[in-house]
Amino acid sequence: MWYDLLFRRGDPTNDWQRASSLKLNADLDVPSLLGVPLGGAFDRLFCLGRSSKGDPYSVEYFDLGLCLDRDENGNLLEFQIVLDDDVSKCQPYPGTVSWEGIPIPLTGLTLDKVPDIFGEWFWLDEDDHEFIAFYEYPAYEMQIECFKDRRVKRFLVCQEPLMAFEEQREAFKVTKAWPPEFPSR
Repeated sequence: MWYDLLFRRGDPTNDWQRASSLKLNADLDVPSLLGVPLGGAFDRLFCLGRSSKGDPYSVEYFDLGLCLDRDENGNLLEFQIVLDDDVSKCQPYPGTVSWEGIPIPLTGLTLDKVPDIFGEWFWLDEDDHEFIAFYEYPAYEMQIECFKDRRVKRFLVCQEPLMAFEEQREAFKVTKAWPPEFPSR
């Protein structure tokens, strides 16, 4: 236990044990991870077990392809589902991802297929390394990051929309009005 105190100070998952029957699922329209909605109690994700890397506010599960953030009140602030990544240590997410109750086929998912599933994005950013499709909803933002060859590499779902900040919209050269007209579902 001294090791945890010395090297993993504040990681909220230090005492968690992974459920042997763990079946990962994320609903992007709710949005929730394992039934825990954004803003829900982070400790309800105890079935994930001890994280690979963590601090009081961020944890990563390299073997599960998950990165999670919590706020100062212990609520789930953001989750990332990693399908393929050239920067992090994450393995591909082995679970299911759904939209409006329908599982999304993750194998071979590309930027070109994204609008068929989620509709038109609010903004598409492109730089030298990647594309990011921004989807804005009343209570959350979803970012879909893709490699330059258009393969989806990760979903980032957060309670605090990056696009809500004027300086971020300027940095991404957004020309659409804010707040957006939210898509009807």
